[in-house]
Amino acid sequence: MMSLFGRFKLWQRFALICILFTIPIIILLYLLVSEKNIAINFASKELDGTQYLRPLKTLYEDTLKHKLLTHKYLSGDNAVKADITALSSRIEEDFNRLDDVDKSLGETLNSTEKYNAVKNKWRSSVKDAASLVAVQKSEDVNDDLIASMKALISHVGDKSNLILDPDIDNFYLMDTVVVKLSDAASLIYDIQVSADDVIRKRSVTQDEKTGFIVKTGLLKSDIEAVDADMVVAFRDNPLGNIRPKLEETLKGYDTVINGYLNTVEKDLLKPGSIVINAKDFSDAVVKGMETSKMQNETKVAILAIETGSKKVEAGTDLSIKAGNSLNEIVKSINSLQTMTQQIATATQELSCVTEQVGRDIESISTAAEKTNTSANKIHKASDNLEGLSRELTDSTSLFKLPRLLIN
Repeated sequence: MMSLFGRFKLWQRFALICILFTIPIIILLYLLVSEKNIAINFASKELDGTQYLRPLKTLYEDTLKHKLLTHKYLSGDNAVKADITALSSRIEEDFNRLDDVDKSLGETLNSTEKYNAVKNKWRSSVKDAASLVAVQKSEDVNDDLIASMKALISHVGDKSNLILDPDIDNFYLMDTVVVKLSDAASLIYDIQVSADDVIRKRSVTQDEKTGFIVKTGLLKSDIEAVDADMVVAFRDNPLGNIRPKLEETLKGYDTVINGYLNTVEKDLLKPGSIVINAKDFSDAVVKGMETSKMQNETKVAILAIETGSKKVEAGTDLSIKAGNSLNEIVKSINSLQTMTQQIATATQELSCVTEQVGRDIESISTAAEKTNTSANKIHKASDNLEGLSRELTDSTSLFKLPRLLIN
């Protein structure tokens, strides 16, 4: 590996090292942005679910009231006929509002088919249930519609992630408003229908008492579950916005429900004749309960919108910051690419200069070799010249004249 790395040029090594350090940063930023986008989409779907459920819950409440009024009318209370007509018109308005919401969000929440089934049941049978002769037949078609609406509420809660929220506080809060409060409302109206029969005939049979005991027991269980859920939601709420807005409302709701259950036990289940008036029973308990419940659900919906909006804002802000960081990295990479190109150009120029210096050194070496050769030749010539000089000296010594002759 090192031998392969050693084959790269200097600028190539530098570029490779920079790339190896940059790639993990880019991957981590990409994963971070992807995760936050998932959270943003999750919270956005929760907001969609809240937008869908608010008119749907209103429709659900009106449908429960329609069941009670229809039962009263078919049991002989002709005074409620005008109320049924007015309520039917209001339910049509509820459906019109839901039509607009479903057109906008039906594809996202995959709710259109179930919603159309609910609407068709209302218009084909339940809307004119008061024209039916048999009370039981009216209750059957109403119960079928209510069951379909509860299924639609649960479906929207699931598809919008409201009851799948990974945050503990939101999970328990939405489980309360989407599931438990809807079940409690249905039980209250079932009890009210049975109470209407008992109050009208001023007596209660053992079977009817058993029915009251079962239904009130289920209602108590639902309310205890609501209280338990809200304790967790209050405790595990990082934003700290649930307890201040819902604690007093929840206490009021519990007070009304417990008062309702006490009224059922005191006025309907105790031995002796029943003396309470049906209207007084309904007005004193159910209307107070409905007001408290509607306030509770409205505040829950507002909290869900606030929480979802904060999640979207936080996720969007973090995604923007991550995107800015990614842009800075891209700029740094571009700058690094420019620097690498400059290094490559400088390296190429240095290589050319090095090659020229090598050629000059080679020329100098050749010239030095020639100079050395010439010096050797001169040295040999000098030696030859010195030998010739000695020979000449020896030869001239033979021609010396006698000293006297010289004088």
